[in-house]
Amino acid sequence: MILHKKIKLQLYVVFIFQSTFQIFAQSFIEEIFVKIPIENIDFNVKKRLIENHYVFEVISEINTELFTNKNDIPNNIENSTLIEYRIDKFLPENGFLSFNELIHESDAGAHYEVCYWNITNGEKLIALKSFPYGTNTYDSIDFYRFSENNLIKIDTEKVIPKLRFNDVVDIEKLKKDNLKETELLKIFDRILLFGYNLPSNEKNIVLDIYPVDFKLKNESEVYILNRYSKYIKKSITLVWNDGNFKI
Repeated sequence: MILHKKIKLQLYVVFIFQSTFQIFAQSFIEEIFVKIPIENIDFNVKKRLIENHYVFEVISEINTELFTNKNDIPNNIENSTLIEYRIDKFLPENGFLSFNELIHESDAGAHYEVCYWNITNGEKLIALKSFPYGTNTYDSIDFYRFSENNLIKIDTEKVIPKLRFNDVVDIEKLKKDNLKETELLKIFDRILLFGYNLPSNEKNIVLDIYPVDFKLKNESEVYILNRYSKYIKKSITLVWNDGNFKI
């Protein structure tokens, strides 16, 4: 009888451990996603998004409510905003997660990507990329270092090298066509936007390059951009270098 109770107790303990493990066990990318600060997206939204892969947030003058079924959202909430979040890609084995934010009844929202890299010293480098909808801007990116269970934001310049003229422009092609670098150099700092393709199955970042004219001062500068844009590279690969990237 005592042995029978002991076996039952052991089984009960094992069951509690397994249940607790199933509740709290999660991939590192999920853990980081919940911890990493994302403007206007709080812990509860991220937690529910991880659990269901989609969530609806209703923000009113009184409070904020979360729903996992759109049909459960009341129709009589005045002066409210409905925001829908959906996971786009979830690849925990590759350390990658992306999701979309859509603000209903408007063109606003954003696309987000989170990924991480293992560093040989045991730390991890984490990237958060965001792309806002309905604007004339491209991607923004933030980097964090995860060390001893702490998430520390680090300067982007310490991770990604500052792009030089020679990195972005096909100099050989420019010289072959007998064009001067000095013309393009006049506007170089005001014509480039970047798109960061975070890796979902490898380690390198592919940086897309977009020539734009909205910061140019006059038609003469726009003419220079139009003339020289074909010499600007379409993309550059940033090569993983154990904690940062190199060209």
